[in-house]
Amino acid sequence: MGWLRERMKKLGFVFRRPKKDLRHLQDPQQRDAADEWLKEAKKASATADFELLFVDESTVTQDFSIRACWMKRGQQKRLPAPPGANAFHHVTGALNWRSQQVTYTLAKTKNSETFIEFLEHLLEVAYPQKRIVLVMDNAPWHRSHAVQAVLSLYESQALDDTLEGAIADLDAETRFAVGWFEEQGFQAGDFGRANVLAQGKNTAVESVALAGLVEARGGKVRLINWREYDPGTYDPAQDQRLTVWEAAHHLIERLNHHGETGAAALYAKLPADMPDAARDLAYRLYHVCDRKSWAEDARDYNALVSSWSEISRLAGSREQSGAQDKMFGN
Repeated sequence: MGWLRERMKKLGFVFRRPKKDLRHLQDPQQRDAADEWLKEAKKASATADFELLFVDESTVTQDFSIRACWMKRGQQKRLPAPPGANAFHHVTGALNWRSQQVTYTLAKTKNSETFIEFLEHLLEVAYPQKRIVLVMDNAPWHRSHAVQAVLSLYESQALDDTLEGAIADLDAETRFAVGWFEEQGFQAGDFGRANVLAQGKNTAVESVALAGLVEARGGKVRLINWREYDPGTYDPAQDQRLTVWEAAHHLIERLNHHGETGAAALYAKLPADMPDAARDLAYRLYHVCDRKSWAEDARDYNALVSSWSEISRLAGSREQSGAQDKMFGN
């Protein structure tokens, strides 16, 4: 075979491993649009006031690969494995396109929780005062609800293509409420500051008050706590301005006063796309509370997120039962 190898070299060929190409599995228009966006982002990052960061993970181990070596026939050569050879180390890193600087963290597992730890290090330690744009692949832990909820806490600082759509999908009143909660919690704050924030969210304090999210009087604005709701009386069908904020907090009220069954009954009455948005909002607010050490409120949001699978299951059972009743004329 040696003569064939030499002949192929003379013809300009090399023997090496091919690279897998997944481009044929992608939608051509989306792929071309992504390529164009990335090209423009790279160009803009050279002079713009943001940092373009490429994020990815890799797994390393001290275990070495054994291919083959010479040994006497009938004997088996054994090589001592290094200490910790079976241990894996997961590296999550971000390459700064402009400076070529790499920021990374190490973890023993690779999931949403460890990726969130990396993001917090990236945003609070490596780039605390800078706006960043993240370029990530479709790894499940990049696109999980938990990660998107945490990224939304930094919406003024960090941007990725998924986050931009998620923020835009929230109604203006909820976006104001989230911003006001991050500043004040459920405590009263200055009306002037609240109005500036509301205008930035394309709404007004008066509109948020009419939607039932805040109480505004005496020059102060305060978010209404779910504990002030009348237990079990809220009906989304009667709400002329239904918001994700209300949905999330009325679900918390039902869960606390009527358990998972009561929360499921309300879940089943909400518009189809609102329950998941309410869950994501609860997760986001939980992280706000966790960072600010608001333990009582953190427990409320965490309880809703933790109970979500059962609430969703019960709501689905109610909807199925209702559909069967209609089918058989009950």
